[in-house]
Amino acid sequence: MSKPTGPAPDYSLTTDRLRALGEVSSKLIHELRAYSTSPEQRKLLQKQWRIGEVAKLLGISESSLRNHDEALRGGEGNTGGAHRRYSLNDIHRLRELTHRQAHRDPLRDRCARLAVCNFKGGSGKSTTATNLATHLVLHGYRTLFIDMDPQGSATALLYPDNLMDIQRENTLYEVLFTQPERIRDLVIQTAWQGLDMIPAALSLFSVEAEILRYGFSNPDFLFWERLDRALGHLQDDYDVILFDTPPSLSQTTVIAAWSATALVIPVQASMMDLQAMASFFFGMWQSLSAIEQITGETKHYDFGLIVISNYRGNPKTMQDEYDVATWMRKMYQHYVAEDAILNSSVIRSAANSIQIFYELPRRSDPSYARALGAFEGLGDQIIGLIRRQWPSTQTAATRTASAS
Repeated sequence: MSKPTGPAPDYSLTTDRLRALGEVSSKLIHELRAYSTSPEQRKLLQKQWRIGEVAKLLGISESSLRNHDEALRGGEGNTGGAHRRYSLNDIHRLRELTHRQAHRDPLRDRCARLAVCNFKGGSGKSTTATNLATHLVLHGYRTLFIDMDPQGSATALLYPDNLMDIQRENTLYEVLFTQPERIRDLVIQTAWQGLDMIPAALSLFSVEAEILRYGFSNPDFLFWERLDRALGHLQDDYDVILFDTPPSLSQTTVIAAWSATALVIPVQASMMDLQAMASFFFGMWQSLSAIEQITGETKHYDFGLIVISNYRGNPKTMQDEYDVATWMRKMYQHYVAEDAILNSSVIRSAANSIQIFYELPRRSDPSYARALGAFEGLGDQIIGLIRRQWPSTQTAATRTASAS
């Protein structure tokens, strides 16, 4: 094969060329989003669920579900039989009709705040966070997703507008410094009814420097409490708030961790990732301990969960990952989630088409079933841990046990 003739390409980079590459990247992402979603420049939720899937979600029989079709469809009665499909809006309406709402008791149960965090990039943090958010919504929990990662990976998956024209004032930036009451103005609806979000943008990188600058000029500025104070303006509207944090132990991560009621920590089953996680634990301990000394308050989390992610631990083909995961379960015990998030071509293909795994049409192949089972297992375990902290659900469980 002959080599091309002509002058050799120029591989050098300048700062201006970096900017040009950024502009090309933005154009490419916009074109991919337009190709993968709707022509109206809006991301729409096209997925519909089968009757068996909906019955499982609601915890009722298929025959009982069919009995509610007439009310759901405005008196038109059931059509489609076993082939009937339900939208997410249908599922929410059916929860109301069957009295299966999962909302917390606003007088007794506090809003759960989950910080999904890790020290190392590539741990599957945004994948875990976005799929956990959609799992929560499918099960009836009003959820707010706050993207605090300047890279905006989760924002790219959830943001409803293909143009993605996100400015600094659309992010948490100003809320963390001067206008905590503005947080409600930042909330936008996603394509998933019941899932709202606050997006991220590159401007969040400046938060770290601004914290130092603002702290010097305002001695009373306590950066770690800013998000916690802001959330007081809107948390009554939600059952769960999820934070997707940067892949570093930054001040932004500390802000999220101090505001959270639980930590979810994705990590790959490898020695390098375990080393990074050890640094994360020690760094978090040092940061939170320093705040505790200032405030006199002891930070307590309702639960912490380590999630093995990007897992390929087949003992026949990936013995090393299998061994590390086994050691992790032995050493960390119940702190390791029961289900590992798999390294799956199905999950990767969803991201490449600007989708979350839960948005994919249901498939019959084993890889889809394994990936779905892992996400459902993790989501169900976290829902169980959240509900254990809610007095109203504990009271209901006590009444049920007494009746039996």
